[in-house]
Amino acid sequence: MIRHPSKTRRHHESHRIGAVGLTGLGIGGIIGAGYLLGSGISIRQAGPAVVITYLLGGVVMAEVMGALTTLATHVPQTTSYREYIARYLGGYAGFFLGWVIFASGILGLGSEAVAAGVFAHYWLPGIPVAILATLIVALVLLINLGSIGWLGLVESILSLIKVIVIAAFIGLVLVVLMIGWPVQHVFTAHPLLPFAPHGWIGVFNAGLVVIFSYSGVTAVAMATARAKNPKTTVPQAAWGTVLGVTALYTLGIWALLQIVGWQQVSTTVSPFVLALHQWHIPTGTGILTAVLLVASFTVMVGSFYATLWVLVSLAEAHEVPSWFCAPKQSGKTVPSRLRLWLWSSAAVYVSLSTAYLLPQSAYTDLTAASSFFSLANWVLILGAFLRWTQSDGKHRSVSSLVFGGRVGALVTLALLVVLTIQSIRLPALRPGFWAFLGIWGVVTLGFLVTRRQRTVKTR
Repeated sequence: MIRHPSKTRRHHESHRIGAVGLTGLGIGGIIGAGYLLGSGISIRQAGPAVVITYLLGGVVMAEVMGALTTLATHVPQTTSYREYIARYLGGYAGFFLGWVIFASGILGLGSEAVAAGVFAHYWLPGIPVAILATLIVALVLLINLGSIGWLGLVESILSLIKVIVIAAFIGLVLVVLMIGWPVQHVFTAHPLLPFAPHGWIGVFNAGLVVIFSYSGVTAVAMATARAKNPKTTVPQAAWGTVLGVTALYTLGIWALLQIVGWQQVSTTVSPFVLALHQWHIPTGTGILTAVLLVASFTVMVGSFYATLWVLVSLAEAHEVPSWFCAPKQSGKTVPSRLRLWLWSSAAVYVSLSTAYLLPQSAYTDLTAASSFFSLANWVLILGAFLRWTQSDGKHRSVSSLVFGGRVGALVTLALLVVLTIQSIRLPALRPGFWAFLGIWGVVTLGFLVTRRQRTVKTR
């Protein structure tokens, strides 16, 4: 039976994603509970000057997105941007990146599912949190069974909800300022204190938490391989994601600190909840809980998408166990997206179960390792971009998001390395770093053990 050309074209297009869907996937994968719930940690570390930290975090994200955009528009890829890392930094770097994205994605999904279950429990108090978390995960997995076009549509719609709520909060604060209601005048005081109560070292110490809140770029980066007309779609989506997220993050924190003093902010309660209580809005907690649920859900959808497709990429490079793939065809095993989806789904539920079985402190340390994996991910992306500029990209244009071109990328790379070193010095983050090193060691061992297997399969 010959498929009608128009049907074939529609089928092909459904497996591609446009600029709007790609931007929705980016915003959906980035703006999550880490910002709405966890920004209190960065505020306590930096004070009102955390606004500068979020702005600088946006610049760093722009450099990374610009590096990816440049590679996506000049270098062909089949499955994921992991191929750039392997091509320009070597097989070990590609193997390392793929498996740490998978490991950190699975751990992050487990912790995010627990949080989403708690948020849903607010609205459905009669159902245990564990059951709600299990059902939410199931919905996330089912959405990822569909086409990339469908996933982009879902993420765009849900991301719009988050954007509207944060923009409404910023607009409400502006109205309050215009009509002269009393607010926190922290931005018109002494040039350093109380704007930066812990000095500029405090601004820098908040960097890891802030960078982690931007780390969802992995989802949109993974989707560039399935973009329609990548030479135009990817740059448009990159600019939309960078400008949208940076503006919402920075202005949202600025607006928040007009209502709540930084000393009042808690590391255990969302500062946005405190702001709504400050205004005595009776339904504020319910509204924010609903937004937090949507935020967690969209991050989970994007995170599982990135996790699944990096596993597909690893399978195509023969860097997964053979039982991850379909039975042999013509003497070779071939990657099966459905089978890899099943294995990834099982891993998410193992992570979710672990979150309930392990002591909270131990699981928190494991998930904290994701922050260091995000830094490693960005370092490798910038490293691959810099190697490309030395070889294939000597006489080619780079994305306008890479401010300063090669020099800007080098400065950003150095900043990320310094940030990592500074983060290790903080006692609260050190256990996460040891967990990061432990997982790194396991991945390295896996690379050494499977080296002979990969060599045989690729002949």
